[in-house]
Amino acid sequence: MNSRDKHPPDFRIFLEALRIFLERNRLSDATWRDFKAFVGVSGGADSTCLLYTLSMFPPIRNVLTILHFNHQTDPHRNKREEDFVKDQAVALGLPVIVGYREKDLPDCSEETLRRERYRFFNLHLDETPHSILFLGHHLSDQSETILMNLFRNRGPRGLMGMQEFREGRYARPFLSLTSDEIRKGLQEQGIDYLRDPSNEDSRYLRNRIRNELAPLIREIFPPKGIDSLPALAEQIGRELTTEIKNIKNLPDHESRGTILMSLSLFRFLSPVRQSLLLEDLWKHQSRWGLPIPPPGNILRSMNRNPPMTGPMGNGWYASIQSGRIRLYHSETGEDLDKILSPFYRFEPLDTKSNMDHNIKLPKGGIIRLEPSPSGETTNMWESGRKISRQCVLSQEELSGLVLGYPFLGAKIRSSVSGKPPKHLNRELLKSGLCRQDRSQTPVLYKNGEALWVPGVVPLPKSPLSQTGWGLKLTYFPWKEL
Repeated sequence: MNSRDKHPPDFRIFLEALRIFLERNRLSDATWRDFKAFVGVSGGADSTCLLYTLSMFPPIRNVLTILHFNHQTDPHRNKREEDFVKDQAVALGLPVIVGYREKDLPDCSEETLRRERYRFFNLHLDETPHSILFLGHHLSDQSETILMNLFRNRGPRGLMGMQEFREGRYARPFLSLTSDEIRKGLQEQGIDYLRDPSNEDSRYLRNRIRNELAPLIREIFPPKGIDSLPALAEQIGRELTTEIKNIKNLPDHESRGTILMSLSLFRFLSPVRQSLLLEDLWKHQSRWGLPIPPPGNILRSMNRNPPMTGPMGNGWYASIQSGRIRLYHSETGEDLDKILSPFYRFEPLDTKSNMDHNIKLPKGGIIRLEPSPSGETTNMWESGRKISRQCVLSQEELSGLVLGYPFLGAKIRSSVSGKPPKHLNRELLKSGLCRQDRSQTPVLYKNGEALWVPGVVPLPKSPLSQTGWGLKLTYFPWKEL
């Protein structure tokens, strides 16, 4: 930003905040040649200020698209907000995409509205590789979030508040700025923004924090009040960095609405690590569209002797089976651990050109896809007649195939009719893989049955008799990358 002197003086603090954010997260000007940028704009002061700041930075402006979500809770106000954002897009010469909430959804709680809004955001992030969403959260939002997490017993991760750059896709460059600084900058520059009357509605918890509790705390602890909390969050974040590692592989099984892990291993963790593990698990469940229970309920229940089972809140239940904690959600049912949760689906392909790429596995490692002619050139390991980390599938076999991880009760498809199928977990135990490697080994499924597990289970039949071309799969564990 060598041209910063050309910008209005009252906007330099915002451009400086953006510059520091980009440098700290190694997002150089060259990054935006390959990346797409989105900005969530509601029409309020914070998102409007962020929109104008991004529009003043050419590398981002050139790839910037505005996202606006119409909550449809108040038709007149929501239409005014949508029209305002569209007018701003026209004035700045930027594209805008508007999403709409389903009108027949009865729940209008803060959490539901937030979940619907992020579902819309994630839809566009997922459809656009190498994309980043900019959000206008500021210092006051951070302070309120930390305070709410404190009294909700969200654990150490909750006290860290919102992350400046989360998962490489959610960017919050204004977390060091106050709401007063943002409004002052807009007013001095003559940039209009919308005042949301719902911000005065005490039915929403954040509004009560902002309008009732925060002024009282500022009066008792002047001058910053709750705005001193982000400094505490930053300190906690530095101290917990090492604690976050090596706990994500503890669960034996995780899918939408079901979590299974060892009770003894969970109790062996320090209280901080227990909290961090649960935060990570609930983050996954919320991405699958499920509400999360109060984490404190799980912590108290699992650390009692004996553990307390039953409802944990927000539709979640806990039980203990064979020394394992079993958490499941009522929406998905108790038997969800029998349902496959794949991370990759194969589709029939009509050309070889789009077969040559890598599948990045969620728990580490890759599976390399390559076109391979079937016939005599395929060896016994590749064809699946021997246990190998390679296999070849014919074009006709691709339909209905998915990649996932081992799940409780999974069976192995047998090529011998009438012969009972083997249990996948038993074969993994016999393979000699360590506990962590077993949970990270990918599995090729068809209709919920395992067809191939690299280095553990060969294909039940060979595609050597097929003609034409095939698809070669080669598994590379993360340790070899």
